[in-house]
Amino acid sequence: MGRGKCQLILLLGHFFVSVHSGQDSFQLSHFTNYFRSTPEGYDQKWNPEASRNFDSEIHVSINPGCNIDGCKLKNGTVGVTVANLTVLDDPSQHHEFHWVWSVIGHPVIQAAVTAKDSIAHVDWSAIFGMASAGHAISYDEEPYYSSAIMMTRLIEFNDTANTGKMNSKENLKHIRTYDLVNFDWKRVVVENSKDRVAIQLITDKYTPNRSLTRGEVGEGVVEKVDDSQLAMVTNGTLNLTLSGYSDDGFGRWLPHLSHSRRTNQFDIQLEGLKTNSGFNCSRYALEFVFVSNVPKDRYGTNVTRQKTTTLDDEHTPGIFTTEELIMPGLNDSLKSYMQWRPIVYTTMGRELSSSTGVHVMEPSDVKDPASSLDKTIMYILYGMDLDEVVVKSLNISFGIPGDGFYNKTRFHAWTFTFGTGDPIRNGLSSSIIITIIALVLVTLVTIAVALGFCIHNKVKVRQTNQGYARMNGSSSANNSEK
Repeated sequence: MGRGKCQLILLLGHFFVSVHSGQDSFQLSHFTNYFRSTPEGYDQKWNPEASRNFDSEIHVSINPGCNIDGCKLKNGTVGVTVANLTVLDDPSQHHEFHWVWSVIGHPVIQAAVTAKDSIAHVDWSAIFGMASAGHAISYDEEPYYSSAIMMTRLIEFNDTANTGKMNSKENLKHIRTYDLVNFDWKRVVVENSKDRVAIQLITDKYTPNRSLTRGEVGEGVVEKVDDSQLAMVTNGTLNLTLSGYSDDGFGRWLPHLSHSRRTNQFDIQLEGLKTNSGFNCSRYALEFVFVSNVPKDRYGTNVTRQKTTTLDDEHTPGIFTTEELIMPGLNDSLKSYMQWRPIVYTTMGRELSSSTGVHVMEPSDVKDPASSLDKTIMYILYGMDLDEVVVKSLNISFGIPGDGFYNKTRFHAWTFTFGTGDPIRNGLSSSIIITIIALVLVTLVTIAVALGFCIHNKVKVRQTNQGYARMNGSSSANNSEK
């Protein structure tokens, strides 16, 4: 008997025992708990239907306190973006969830768990180069825990062997990188309500650094180079949609990832990209840098990679697995993770029939992060502390063998969730549960009717046989009297 059938039998047994033993009414969580996949090391006490005795709202302020011209640009124009999101609970809880979205050079999300009523402060003079940039974005009280993820480079590789893997020996020979700091980013506020905040960061213009330092000539000597010598994105759009929430639910677009007040979603679209690489088998990848603000000498630097499965594909048709990357943290509540479904949509319709796969490579330590990241938003957030905490880099490539490469549709869309605490676990949806109950009831009724017919026919045959036996007995008695 399969695992699913065994679970269903146990579930029905639990249902009938709870009903006949006079327990409280049957709950949906009785179903979801049985069907929820629980990987090794996961907190067994976590309850997806734990009651909340408070309401939440999400609020955002963009470029708070900035009087510099670059901060005052209207919606849909190029400029600096620092969005500060706060989840406020009513009544107040002992902690708050804060988020910083920024595109100062590189797109970044920072998550911070703070004491209630904590406020984020931005030192704009430091950000614009008029003072030391370390910890230019900070809170009036040190967060209990914070973590951040930054998208640093777009990577193109020539997959002539059609493996779908950027880190194969052959593909590593044919790679070009495009630093995201060279893109001009526009900001578009998609939604700003008490339940959801969504901002698009869009770019269709790549301006490479046309100055190269010639170390062999002399320190600081700069030479202008021709564009043909530079890796350039000549056409196309990168569209990043960042979403924050105050409640539990599922994302607006496929793959409809689960979200809560302690998660943000990062949707990435690569549309119509063209470069001057000359590659015939182009695939794209993205480089990310993670920071978990815990001392690495105390908590280690090991990243946990795990995969869970579900019986329900209602929200992401055809996909039954969820993958996760969990960063080291202080405990089960004060840690961060990245969660995604292993699917990349290759058309704007986002259908299973038009999709490919994603390959997430092993994270690696960033060497000397305080110096190597000193020109990025990560340094603005953490300063020299980067040398003391967990800092990892990660490459994620799109495509699988036989999918026609990127140029087949020239569109990729991939989404992940970045959050704190334990990863969200999906049970069965209500519609699936109702369908299961209906099927079980129909099955039980069918079995009962079939048993009724069997019993009826068996009784009828027995009565008929008994009638024949009496008739035969009477005939035998009459014959003997004669």
